[in-house]
Amino acid sequence: MKNIRLVLCDIDGTLLNSQKQLTERTRKAIFNLKKRGVLFGIASGRPYAGVSKKVRDWEIEEAVDVLVTMNGAQLYDGVHHQLYSYFMLKKEWIKEIIDTFAPLDLNPCVYEGDVLFCQRWEAPCARSAENNGLKLVVTDPARYWSQDREKILYTVDPQRMREVEEFYEAHQSKEYRGFKSQPDLFEFVDVRVSKSYGIERFCELNG
Repeated sequence: MKNIRLVLCDIDGTLLNSQKQLTERTRKAIFNLKKRGVLFGIASGRPYAGVSKKVRDWEIEEAVDVLVTMNGAQLYDGVHHQLYSYFMLKKEWIKEIIDTFAPLDLNPCVYEGDVLFCQRWEAPCARSAENNGLKLVVTDPARYWSQDREKILYTVDPQRMREVEEFYEAHQSKEYRGFKSQPDLFEFVDVRVSKSYGIERFCELNG
């Protein structure tokens, strides 16, 4: 392990077991990396507010050196205690996405601090909010394009996901991309956003 300087992992199905629990064995392995001088972090599509809260709940905060969140649009450099944002969706793009996808009657959602805003209450929204330790608030989507944001996501009936993907393929943009992130979630981010970008920035900042 002498040549390994950084270890990162995803959350669901990687850091956590099938019951979405961080096992004691995994916790010990993380702190063992710390003892060996290896940096450890998490790379996830979840928002920074949610991941940082989970890290505290799992009692591994002292061992976490980096959080790459929102698919790479957010980076928390724990070595220098700095939070960065990259490649935000512009306000006008968010409005364009919502207007374009309005005929599908989906449920657009956005993260803002410790809140997940949605157009209407649905189980996938409630699940996402609960998984991230966030409040769920129903609001008018006009709020969504009041500022630039890291991402916008839609809850989708899994039986309609192929319909949504085909609609997206017929309405693509050079500025942003869409993708299925869960069987019932479809997300939009800037075309330049990726977890690998956030990881590269952390590596550059820390030699």
